Amino acid sequence: MKNIAKALLQAQSEMGNAKKDSTNPFFKSKYADLNSIREACIPILNDKNIVVLQPMVVIDGKNYIQTLLLHDSGESLEG
Repeated sequence: MKNIAKALLQAQSEMGNAKKDSTNPFFKSKYADLNSIREACIPILNDKNIVVLQPMVVIDGKNYIQTLLLHDSGESLEG
């Protein structure tokens, strides 16, 4: 995990906050939708040789989105 941890630290130190450009009418609040989060993160992660994949997985008959971070060293994290 040495290479991906170093790359994630570098990426995180360069990332800003995602833009809260969506509105939740129920709570009358603004939030950053998934697209805003990806726009804030993906270019910086890619610059650090990290690819982000988000495949759909089925667990106990329910659909979920898995996030997988792949580093060019072959190391990965998922959740």
